[in-house]
Amino acid sequence: MKTNPKPTTEKLKRVEGMCICEGCPTYLRLGETDDYIVYCFPTRGKSKKIKKEAGCICPSCPVWTEMNFTKDFFCTRGTEEQQKGT
Repeated sequence: MKTNPKPTTEKLKRVEGMCICEGCPTYLRLGETDDYIVYCFPTRGKSKKIKKEAGCICPSCPVWTEMNFTKDFFCTRGTEEQQKGT
């Protein structure tokens, strides 16, 4: 059975508008624009550019709250599912 990718695309666009990654100390430490944000989104995951952690604001993000996340540092550690090993 094929899944319709439209809801995922629509949700990604919506959460991109809510995302606060660009104000995070770890993101800012990169010193340049990354290829994408919303690292927590299941189809995204950790950054290919960010290598060092400098603080995390994920728990204060509306996306983190809406998605009922418990993990953080998605930009360096991967999505919630990846961090939980599921």
